[in-house]
Amino acid sequence: MRPALLLCVFIVSAVDCYPNGSPSCSSSPGHGSANGRSSIYARNVGGNVYEITVSGSYKGIVLNSSVGGRWRNLPSGIKTKGSCVTHSNNRVKSGSKITFEANSSSRPRFSGYIVENYSRYARVSA
Repeated sequence: MRPALLLCVFIVSAVDCYPNGSPSCSSSPGHGSANGRSSIYARNVGGNVYEITVSGSYKGIVLNSSVGGRWRNLPSGIKTKGSCVTHSNNRVKSGSKITFEANSSSRPRFSGYIVENYSRYARVSA
C-alpha cells in the first residue's frame, strides 16, 4: 500500500500550481478545467488609462495587455511580472480593480486567465 500512496503524492505534486504567481506572462493554469465564470471588464478612465475590473472571487490571475504600458494601483495580492500582472499569493481575492496606462493611444486588449479554485479557471479577455 505504501508504494501506491507515494505514487499518488508524486502525481499530485507534479501538477503545476503557482501559489506565488505565474512563472511567465504566457503561462496557463496547469490544473482544473476551463469552465470558470469569472470575467474582466475594461473601461477607459481618461487619456491612455484603463481600469480593469475582475468579477467574482479568485485565487490566481495572469493578465496581459496587447500594447506596452505600465500597471498601476495594484490591489493587495497582485504584482507585476514583466509585462503582465499575476497574483502574489493564493489567498482569495474579489472585485479587484487594476489600472493600466498604455504607452500609446492605441486601445489595448486585455487577456489571460483567472483561477477561481484548484478545479476551475476562466480564460478572459476584454
